[in-house]
Amino acid sequence: MQLRSEARTDDGRANLRLRTAVEHSLATLHNRQGERARYRGLRKNLFDLRRHAALTNLSVIDNLRAAA
Repeated sequence: MQLRSEARTDDGRANLRLRTAVEHSLATLHNRQGERARYRGLRKNLFDLRRHAALTNLSVIDNLRAAA
């Protein structure tokens, strides 16, 4: 109920738009990377996360260029 009442205000709508954009980015990254960590150890998994994030960003750039 609290989120619905906040979404009715101008500030709440702005926060909702920001939250939606962030959650969409995280969901896209999750779809590309998967459910589980691929490697053992923080360092390798952090590298893998950053690699997938870079690929996602390149994919977005490619889609924007194709649309232009």
